[in-house]
Amino acid sequence: MEHVHDASDRINEMELLYETYYHRLFLYALTFLGEEEEARDVVAEVFQMVWEDWTSGAQRFSNPTASFLYTSTRNRCLDVLRHQKATSRYAEMEQTTQPFATDGEVAAFEQRVAQMREAVNRLPETSRQVLMQIYFNRLTYKQAAEQLGMSENMVHKHMVKVFRLLRESVGRVDNGVLLFVISAMHQSFQ
Repeated sequence: MEHVHDASDRINEMELLYETYYHRLFLYALTFLGEEEEARDVVAEVFQMVWEDWTSGAQRFSNPTASFLYTSTRNRCLDVLRHQKATSRYAEMEQTTQPFATDGEVAAFEQRVAQMREAVNRLPETSRQVLMQIYFNRLTYKQAAEQLGMSENMVHKHMVKVFRLLRESVGRVDNGVLLFVISAMHQSFQ
């Protein structure tokens, strides 16, 4: 009967782990992959890896930390990008992100994300739209200009303004954090 109790405890632990981290890990994966379905799949694979470890008794991941979950998600996203042969996106994400060694690093990352989100939300609407087109949709200045009905020069001016305002608000602009924030904002508008 104790074995059943242990299984029930593990199910409750997994539910708590999932509730605590799923959405954050999904947004993090979306930053890398840009595709919601792929991001969901990656996060599901990370949770499945933990669950299979728990149920097999291997005990490699008996108490997964935030840093472990974020790093596992990062590594799995990089694997997906490598497999897709999306070398430029893979190289960009590998350079702009680092594995998390401690939960303190995760907390610092999440704090930078919150600060960046606030700074992006304070941007003028047009500048925020330009930023979304360039960073999330990965359009060229010319393509963004056509999409937004403005000149390419105006897109450039908005991007200069965006980075000036972001630097004034948060100091150094971390591209990985900015990509994460923009991905999360895009997700919340859908």
